[in-house]
Amino acid sequence: MLSDVVSSSSYLTFNIKIAQAIGLVNAIYCSVLLDIYSKAKRKDKLDENQFFDVDRNYIRTKTTIKSDEQYNCDASLSKIGLIKTKEESPNKIYFNVEEFMKIIAEDDIKRITKIYRQTILSSNKVESEKLKKEDAREKLHKVVTVSNSQIEESLHSWIDIIFNNSKLFITEDTVDTFQKTLCSYVNSDVNKALDIINHAKSFGFTNCDDAIESYEKNKKILSQNKSVRTTPLKVATQNNLSKKKY
Repeated sequence: MLSDVVSSSSYLTFNIKIAQAIGLVNAIYCSVLLDIYSKAKRKDKLDENQFFDVDRNYIRTKTTIKSDEQYNCDASLSKIGLIKTKEESPNKIYFNVEEFMKIIAEDDIKRITKIYRQTILSSNKVESEKLKKEDAREKLHKVVTVSNSQIEESLHSWIDIIFNNSKLFITEDTVDTFQKTLCSYVNSDVNKALDIINHAKSFGFTNCDDAIESYEKNKKILSQNKSVRTTPLKVATQNNLSKKKY
């Protein structure tokens, strides 16, 4: 319908000076971040350091900028001080409004364009890949929904160990299945759950059934060792030596 076409929600605006200075894609990305920042501030959803949460899918819907490109923008804009991201949580962003306004107020746009473009070009893919990796790790952590904090912490540790091992592969489905199998097996026994997770961490198990099997084998060995009977040694004394007949 015509009303949908002319609706302001169907359009996205950006500042021309910003686009000249940092490029069109970065300018469009900044426009959306500024809008998210403004809404977060209005609704008092900024944290104590003025960081706010971003939804990558929402940004993609609004701009058609894919997640990979968004991380590239993050790396570039971080280089020139327009944004900051949290290393442990790349979907939390700080937007430097003052720096943004400086670009708009700058008279010599060619000078800052040269400075910013050189800085952005120097930003490498390593930072972008790092942000993507941390985002993937964070998504895996969010799959963990157990109520016990000890088990939750241990599962997060297990995820990190598997995630950082280039020879192993872990997905959100892997974590979800592991968690459900674990909870079903231990039946609220926290110590048993922690022991099984420790087996998974020690041997690199991504399948909970393998970790349970390892746990049960170890438990059986320990039980057998405890059941071995030993005869106590009698200590010789002066009395029983003197009574002994030779």
